[in-house]
Amino acid sequence: MYRTVPSALRAFGRVHGPPRFIRQFSTTPRYGVRAIYSETDNAELNSVLKEIQETIILPAYLPPKQRRIVFDPSKRGYLEQNPIDIEVEGLEHRFKSIDVHKDLKSSRKLLWDAIHAMRTKEDWDNLATVLAGYRKANIRLNHNQQAKVMRMAIQNGHIGSLLECLKQAQETGLYFRKKEEFCNVYLGVNNKIETANGDLAEIRQATRWGEIVLDLAQRPGTIQRSAKGRNVRTFLHFSLFARGMLLHARASLAQAKQDAGEPIDEDVITIKDDLVLLASLWAPHLADGKPVSEVDEVKELSPRGTEDASINGRSYVECLAWQLRAIKLAEKLASEEAKPLLPLAEALEKHAGDIIEAGGEKGAYWSKAFESTFKGSE
Repeated sequence: MYRTVPSALRAFGRVHGPPRFIRQFSTTPRYGVRAIYSETDNAELNSVLKEIQETIILPAYLPPKQRRIVFDPSKRGYLEQNPIDIEVEGLEHRFKSIDVHKDLKSSRKLLWDAIHAMRTKEDWDNLATVLAGYRKANIRLNHNQQAKVMRMAIQNGHIGSLLECLKQAQETGLYFRKKEEFCNVYLGVNNKIETANGDLAEIRQATRWGEIVLDLAQRPGTIQRSAKGRNVRTFLHFSLFARGMLLHARASLAQAKQDAGEPIDEDVITIKDDLVLLASLWAPHLADGKPVSEVDEVKELSPRGTEDASINGRSYVECLAWQLRAIKLAEKLASEEAKPLLPLAEALEKHAGDIIEAGGEKGAYWSKAFESTFKGSE
């Protein structure tokens, strides 16, 4: 939106040449994601975010004509005589001429530089701003790049910041598309619970993340249909492995609350419902003695599955280990409801052994990952 400076001020101090017009634009956020990054104590990150803001995000708020002037080196003199200012969320910025061949770094490189520089929660809370800014600038990340963003957030333990991006998917462009991504988040949730070492507050937070993920799978605007047009929302919401890992999170929370002397009656009711649901989800796939390896989700996610859909071998066997731990822990809290899943636990353990054996040189590495995850239940 143009905001004209009074003509008297434009002409003030000018002896020669035409009146000096300052083009100033203003915008306010319509949604929840901030357009301007939040400065942190991380100097390296601040430097990268400032560059992203000034060369990618803020120019995207200009009308096309003014944006062309900013990015045209031949208009440098014109821009000096006719400054273009912008106000976004209270930040006032005056544009300098930007030479796309000399002054601009690769937008992808800047993105990875920013993410690699993120350390604390405050750092990672800027992720949504960066992604929304890229989308505003019409810079689209392909599926592999989006999956990498998710993996890096999960591996660094900042699932909360990732979920904020997914909640605002229409702004950030970050969506759930496959069970691979869905399961990776739950792997992160359960790893967070593991490293909590019984700390009730941390386990409660991680379990809450797991429930938010399930909620996002049902919320319009946070997922995209696959190329084949199947209902991804239903597809994700009833993921066998994700449901198993959520069961583990809820059972872990109940155990931690019980250890702390808190009542768990409502938790046990939820766990019983989860066990009944999980048994009903697996039952059709294992009818007539069908092996676990022939279940569609197993074929899709296992290292033997299609390359673009599977998670890596280590993550896959860890996923299997969490299923076993979930059933074992839930059995302590709701033994009757867990009984139908005990044969499944045996089948999954055998399947894990088959995958590890078929892994060749990687098998030993996968075996250690499986044992390391599963031994936590002992």
